[in-house]
Amino acid sequence: MRRPRPSLRRWTDLSDALVDLALPTRCAGCEVPGSRLCEVCRAAVERAAHPRAVSPQPCPPGFPPTWAAAPHEGPLARWVVAYKDEGRRDLRRELAPLLAAAVEAALAASGTARARLAAGDGPVLLVPVPTSRRARRARGDHPLALLARDVAGEYLPGELVLVPALRVRRRVADQRRLTAAERAANVRAALTVRARAAARLSGACCLVVDDVATTGATLVEAARALREAGANEVLAATVTATRRRAVGPLSGLPVLMTPRAIVDYRRDMAGQPPRQTRERRSDRRPAGEGAGAGARDGRALRRGW
Repeated sequence: MRRPRPSLRRWTDLSDALVDLALPTRCAGCEVPGSRLCEVCRAAVERAAHPRAVSPQPCPPGFPPTWAAAPHEGPLARWVVAYKDEGRRDLRRELAPLLAAAVEAALAASGTARARLAAGDGPVLLVPVPTSRRARRARGDHPLALLARDVAGEYLPGELVLVPALRVRRRVADQRRLTAAERAANVRAALTVRARAAARLSGACCLVVDDVATTGATLVEAARALREAGANEVLAATVTATRRRAVGPLSGLPVLMTPRAIVDYRRDMAGQPPRQTRERRSDRRPAGEGAGAGARDGRALRRGW
């Protein structure tokens, strides 16, 4: 049985104040000086944190059933980046409960995992996505593994066990500027199972954890390696996931486009001239009027979540 999960406010304001006195910081979400996390950003993250099933569009073959705690946007997206790449390990206390919530949702949605936990038929293996040696040297540690350790610690022995079963076997490029197709090619056959973990994977139920789900390429590769090693079922959980995006070569990347821009983009890719649009009523109004209509036309397309 899982132990009671702390909320985002588990740590007291007093402890934060003591940290600020010793080492003045800025809010990781908005960079306002004076506290490590401001109340506005905390409240925004708490409102957004509702674990649910996620799937990239288009969904790549082999993508495992995946749950994320919240969308990758706003203060939480900046928390994740600050924790992972800017040395803000103090955010571990906020991000670990979010990952734990996604893990709990993934386990609850899996019939195989529920049956194993109910029957005591071996633990579910918690497998963090591995990092390269170069990235580990640059960061000084493996940030995701630290979160996974905290999550595993919330379960009773024999229920959920942290097993770093995967390793990176070849060099891969930084994925942040790659398209969905380039990401898939970049990580294809890049992961393999560690020899000392191979025996534990036969017939196992594995739950892969990562910080962000974007195009799904990394989770597909992790699932492939685990299945080939004998895993019976592979699930996944992440702290955040990018929202579903426009269809096309840019699909899966964290880019928002207006509906008008999507239509024009598709016509351009097909070699068609830009469409002729009728004059809007707001365009015929005197200056200073019709601001609401203009704002509505500039609204970004958001799907999913």
